[in-house]
Amino acid sequence: MLLGLFLTSCDKEKTNPLDSSLNQPIVSWVQVTPETVMTDSIAIGSSNVTIQVTAQTKIIDNEGVADLKQVKFRIVKQGSSSILAEGTMHYDSTGSSLTEGYYSVNASFRIQRQNVGAFSFETYAIAGSGLSSNSAFHKINITRSNRAPVISNLFAPDTITLPPAPYAALFNMYVSAMDSDGTGDIEQVYFRNLDSPSDTNRHFVLFDDGVQSSTQYDSLSNDGIFSAKFQLPWNTPPQTYRFEFAATDQLGAISNRILKYIVVRQP
Repeated sequence: MLLGLFLTSCDKEKTNPLDSSLNQPIVSWVQVTPETVMTDSIAIGSSNVTIQVTAQTKIIDNEGVADLKQVKFRIVKQGSSSILAEGTMHYDSTGSSLTEGYYSVNASFRIQRQNVGAFSFETYAIAGSGLSSNSAFHKINITRSNRAPVISNLFAPDTITLPPAPYAALFNMYVSAMDSDGTGDIEQVYFRNLDSPSDTNRHFVLFDDGVQSSTQYDSLSNDGIFSAKFQLPWNTPPQTYRFEFAATDQLGAISNRILKYIVVRQP
């Protein structure tokens, strides 16, 4: 009687539906080639490029690789949740065994030429039971030779006369910015107040988005002219201020700098 209870107990333990570790597939590794892609030689003259990679992975399944329902992949840019490509990897009988299988895929994804950086290839397996494996990742580095943006045609007032209390003087400033790697490569157009009493490194950003409001003004979006609306309160110390304008791109390259002197005076 006790022996029978013991055998029944053991049988229940073996078939415990909460113990799924033996049925869960495992991604052992994933490899992607090429690991680094230079976009300068791809579709020259086009603002978009297609990146092609080949990936291989090894899956271990104690239930047998025949039990696997799918081996899936997806490609994203690191730091983003937007999926650039996804699909199913294909079984490769070469080197595979009953419990270890190799899977491969030729994948491609399309990006803007200036959209460089680290991308991630992720793969995972799904068993016939619906259980998912761990995920394995491989980094793909997308790079290019880089040319810094160029700014020109700065417009800013030479002199600003302060209003009486409690008002502020309103004025616009704008500058043209271009990038031979594409306008989408421009990360930021800004200026710094080199005579600020608090923070001379603060970036005051100019925009090319066509927004016109009480606090922002740009006449036309995406025309390469970056502008903004600013105000000086009545109690701003009167003196000559130095404003340095510049632009940066997605790789951090800094444009030429333009220095502008603005005289702030009392009425």
